[in-house]
Amino acid sequence: MSTALAWVLGRGGLLGSHLARAVARRGPGLALWDAAPTGLPWKEESRLGAALEAAADSFAAAVRARGGGWAFLWAAGAGVIGTSPEALAAETRTWRRCLELLERLPANSGERAPGEIFLASSAGGVYGESTEPRLTEASACMPLSEYGRNKLRQEAALAEWNATRPDARCLVGRLSNLYGPGQNLAKPQGFISHACRNVIQGRAIQLYVPLDTIRDYLFAEDCAEHVAACVERLRAEDAVPGAPLLKVFAAEQACSLAQILGCIRRISRRHPKVVITRRPTGKEQARRIQFRSVVWPDLPMPRRTDLLVGVDRVYQHQMSLFRQGKLPAPS
Repeated sequence: MSTALAWVLGRGGLLGSHLARAVARRGPGLALWDAAPTGLPWKEESRLGAALEAAADSFAAAVRARGGGWAFLWAAGAGVIGTSPEALAAETRTWRRCLELLERLPANSGERAPGEIFLASSAGGVYGESTEPRLTEASACMPLSEYGRNKLRQEAALAEWNATRPDARCLVGRLSNLYGPGQNLAKPQGFISHACRNVIQGRAIQLYVPLDTIRDYLFAEDCAEHVAACVERLRAEDAVPGAPLLKVFAAEQACSLAQILGCIRRISRRHPKVVITRRPTGKEQARRIQFRSVVWPDLPMPRRTDLLVGVDRVYQHQMSLFRQGKLPAPS
């Protein structure tokens, strides 16, 4: 099977940056499209549409020039719990537009499928208040927030597209809480990153949920390596599902916010100051979320970074920025 040229959309984000590096390292199944545009006008929908159209045409030309397959990996979602419904709807429109633009890509001559698509979704967002002790791909979706409902709309849009191109291979990745160095601190997301920054700067950590809230924290680099491996598996599978394959990507280890603070205390040798306040979005957060993937169990995560090691990498990265005067203060 020929190598697929892979377009990673969202390379400026936490997942996208690691995913691009993981794809570049994979070989021989995937090859990174290095010419993919960066600095897209994400907040200007009309300009963004034109930029994506130009990028899709360039990608199609690159695929034709190489004569092999293609893969489109979406890691561009910027919404979080609490993002306005209007902004979330615009994100979904952009996703639908990307799917329309993929119609311009050539079918692979002599291949079983025209290409592969990966959509990064949110496990915590879509499962919401499901009470199962371990959430799997078969668990019912009960989103608590508009963010979670919007992720389900994006998944449905992919299923609709796949129905018109049943030979395409599509993978929906429901991701647990990602963390790692380089997370966007301007977004109200990423407890580990925000907590490390506040401790370094001597500020109190604001929480809107209790300290015994349970989450699954997955190191972004580990997740990206696993996604790339799964896209390669998707490409090599003999059977074409005719509908998106759903897979949960998680560390599969329960961890409370109090445990995270304990890690930061050990690393920094400081006692984090914590202020717990009420906020409307706190009601959109489930108290306990644990995951277990039952899809492709024979393809385990290539690496599972220990939580203390991962938190230390985030802390040391931010400490380096702080010493250079480049660590932004909380807004």
